[in-house]
Amino acid sequence: MANTSNYEKVVLETVAVSDVGRVRDHNEDAFGYASGDFGSVFIVCDGVGGNQGGSTASKTAVNSIIDHFSKINGEYNLFRESREAMNYANKKILDLASSSRYLSGMSTTAAFLLVCDQLALISHLGDSRVYLFRHKRIYQLTKDHSAIEEIKDKKMGRVSKAETQELKHVITRSLGTNKLLVPEVSETFPIYKNDIFLICSDGLINQVTEKEIKSILSKYSINDAAQKLVDWANVNGGNDNITIQLVKVASGPPLPKDYFDDNPVFKNDIKSKTLIYSTVAALIGAIGLLVYAAYKLIMR
Repeated sequence: MANTSNYEKVVLETVAVSDVGRVRDHNEDAFGYASGDFGSVFIVCDGVGGNQGGSTASKTAVNSIIDHFSKINGEYNLFRESREAMNYANKKILDLASSSRYLSGMSTTAAFLLVCDQLALISHLGDSRVYLFRHKRIYQLTKDHSAIEEIKDKKMGRVSKAETQELKHVITRSLGTNKLLVPEVSETFPIYKNDIFLICSDGLINQVTEKEIKSILSKYSINDAAQKLVDWANVNGGNDNITIQLVKVASGPPLPKDYFDDNPVFKNDIKSKTLIYSTVAALIGAIGLLVYAAYKLIMR
C-alpha cells in the first residue's frame, strides 16, 4: 500500500473512446474502468476470433478483471492480485470457448492500469499498450508480447520490412490461449500531479507515432486529446479497431524537485544495460592497453 505520510489525495480524470476504424465492419475491442476500496482500474482489450469470438473474449476479459478487483476489501498485494485478475479472466474465457463451437479459439490481449493511493501498477498480455506522458516526455510502459519483439530481442536490432509485414499481427501471449498463464505485471511506482496515462489497442499505435501522441497530449485536454488521437488514426488509414483510455492525475503529489526523467517501469533495465555497456567498454579499454603494452615490449 502507499505511504500515506505527507499524504496528498489523488484525484483522477478519465475519458475513453472506441472506434471501429475505416476497414473493419465490427469492433472486437473492449474497455472498462472501475473504482472501489481497491483503488481504480482502467482496462483495454483487443479480441481475436471472428465476429462473435473476438468481441466476446475482450468483453469477458474486461468484466472479469473488474469483477476480481471489485471483490477486494481492505489492504492487498497489488502485484499478486493483478496476476490473479488476469488468471481469473483467462479461466472465464477458456470456459466460454469450450462451451460453444462458435467461440472456440477466441482470445484477447489485455492491458490495464491499476492505481491505489499514490501508487500505480501496469499489467498486460499481447500488444495492447500503456504509455505515460510526464514532464513533457512520453514513456512506453509495456513491451509487446509479439513475434516481432522476440525477433528484435534475438537479433538485438531492427526487424526487416518483410518480417514486419509477415509477423506484425502475431502475438505470443494472450488471454484464452493457454491454461498456464504468466501475465506480465510491473512493480509499483509513484504517480504525480499532471501525469497522463494512455491505455490503447494496436489500432492506435499502428497508425499514430509516439511523436504524434506526445504532441496531441501536450496541446489538448484529455477529452479533446482522446478524440483527436482516434481521428488521427483514422486519417492515417484506420486499418483496425481503435480503443483508448486516457487517465490524468488531476490532483496528487507534485513532481519532486530532484526528479530525474526516466521510464518508471523499465528504469532498472536501462540502468542494468548502462552498467553492462560501461563494463564492456572498460574491458575493451583494458584489453587495448594490454595489447599496446605487449606491442611495446616486443618492439624493444
